[in-house]
Amino acid sequence: MKLASLFLTFAVVGCATAAPAISSSQSQAFADAVRDAEAEGAANEPPEAVRLLREAKSGFAYAQRLPMDPDHAHRVLAKAQADAEAALQLARRRHQEQAIVDLKLRREAAVDAIAATIAPAGVVPDAQPTTTEPVATTTAGR
Repeated sequence: MKLASLFLTFAVVGCATAAPAISSSQSQAFADAVRDAEAEGAANEPPEAVRLLREAKSGFAYAQRLPMDPDHAHRVLAKAQADAEAALQLARRRHQEQAIVDLKLRREAAVDAIAATIAPAGVVPDAQPTTTEPVATTTAGR
């Protein structure tokens, strides 16, 4: 009986002191990916980025609770890392798309401002002919 209790004590101590399945460098890489994604706005929009970031955080937390199964912890961590990076890319793409829309709006405003300075108020300049046909000139009066 004493032998069994001694074995049980060592097993419990061994489990409590088991090395974590996730290294500090892996934790730091994940934290960096999450921080970058949040800095790009992935915590707010687009909805797919919000979902991926939430799943990444949940997966990381789950992977940390798997010290007795390091292979599974690493697979869960790899998915969490990929989700965080995908959220970052979606947020960056959202910002790029918004920047393009903003540039188009600024361009239209600039064109309108130029047109307003060229044409008198209330008068729309005539459109230039779009055909390449020669314009006939008259020589009557010679």
